[in-house]
Amino acid sequence: MLLRLYEKYHQQLLYLFFGVLTTIVNYVSFAVALWLLGTSATLVANAVSFVLATAFAYVTNKRFVFRAPSWSPSVIAHEFAAFTGARLFSFALEELGLLIGVQGLGVARYEWLGINGVLILKVILSFLSVLLNYLFSRYWIFRKK
Repeated sequence: MLLRLYEKYHQQLLYLFFGVLTTIVNYVSFAVALWLLGTSATLVANAVSFVLATAFAYVTNKRFVFRAPSWSPSVIAHEFAAFTGARLFSFALEELGLLIGVQGLGVARYEWLGINGVLILKVILSFLSVLLNYLFSRYWIFRKK
C-alpha cells in the first residue's frame, strides 16, 4: 500500500522534500541577512534569500523532481528563464505581502511564542509561494512535451 502511494505521488513527495530543503536555504539566508541588515532591510533580506533559494530549487527540480532530461544550453536557457520568471512572480507577491505586513500592518511589533511577526508572515506567504511554484513547474516549465 505504501509503495503504491509512493508510486502515485512520488513527484509530489520529491517536490515536498526538495521544497523543504529550498525553504531551509531561503529561511537561513533570510534570517542571516535580516540579522546583518536589520528589519528595516526586510525586502533586501528577502531578495537575497530569493536568489539563493531559486538557484538551488532550479537544479533540484530539474534533476530530481521533474527529471527533465536535457542539459543542453538552449533548453537550460529556456527552462531557467521560465523558472526564474515564475519564481519572480511568486516573489513579487511575497514582497508585496511583506511590504503590506511590515509597513502597513506593523507585524514587526508582534511576537508569537517568541517568534517575530515578520518571520510568521514569511511562513504564511511562503506556503502560498510553494503552491504557486509547484503549479508553474508541473504544468508549464518542466511539463512533458
